[in-house]
Amino acid sequence: GGILELGSGGLAPDMTLEGLATSVAFGGLFSGAGFLVMPMRGVADDVTRFVDDATTGRQSSSWLNFWGDLGGETIPIRNVGDNYTGNLEWLNKLGLRQGYSTHIINDDIGGSWFAKMDTQAHEGFHAVVARHLPSVWDICDARFMSIPVGAPVKYLEEVIAYSIGHGAALRFHGIPFSPIEAFGSLTRSEGIYTAMFGLGGYGVYEYFN
Repeated sequence: GGILELGSGGLAPDMTLEGLATSVAFGGLFSGAGFLVMPMRGVADDVTRFVDDATTGRQSSSWLNFWGDLGGETIPIRNVGDNYTGNLEWLNKLGLRQGYSTHIINDDIGGSWFAKMDTQAHEGFHAVVARHLPSVWDICDARFMSIPVGAPVKYLEEVIAYSIGHGAALRFHGIPFSPIEAFGSLTRSEGIYTAMFGLGGYGVYEYFN
């Protein structure tokens, strides 16, 4: 599992949470379906909030109702393009450079522990992709004659983000619904193209089998 560090600075909805988000997303990514969250800073406040949200009838319903989250947004600020340093310095030899610096908005920061954690981990994964796999973001927005040819890649990124978010918030029951939720993060044209792409791929598979 992953370890999420929650500090008092991480509670502002309009601040940059990239450092926090990176640890969340990598923890979720390497744990597969989800991971247990262990607050290391601000322990008293965060544990109290978790217990309150888990035991009160009004808030505990938010654990089950992941559809009710407000969500968030990961906004690219600039293309960094700097060399990697420290433990990631070896990536420079592969010709790779750092990607986009991002700004995360968590609209669930004032909601239940479950909603806040879900959105924070979800957007955190997007921040990691933008920072270390910027080409994926570029592909996601790719169009050919107004056709969103990069939409299937964007869809897959969203599926992973939703899965990580639900796992981080201990909403394991929501993980199987991630492929459905991911369509909600696409535009109508992106959703249609992704569905057609999937059906076409399945048709080709059936044809050759």
